[in-house]
Amino acid sequence: GPNLADYVAKLNSTLSPRDAINLMLPILDAIHSAHQVGILHRDLKPSNILTHSASPDSNTLPKTWVTDFGLAKDILAKEESDMMELQEK
Repeated sequence: GPNLADYVAKLNSTLSPRDAINLMLPILDAIHSAHQVGILHRDLKPSNILTHSASPDSNTLPKTWVTDFGLAKDILAKEESDMMELQEK
């Protein structure tokens, strides 16, 4: 589906600061949730954020989803492994 890069490229004007913030908030929430459980995305870019608008001509901002966690890293697993290794020494 369309992604954030596509959405921005098709805009007829620039986003207002308020709209830019409102567009980014769900993306930031998703990344924060991933960080809370120890996941780092490591490839966050507009093409890895899918968008969906109820109507292409709608003035409302699209819904967004962060995708492509293929390069993600579980930092909590690494920390636990390191701690166990230290305890064994």
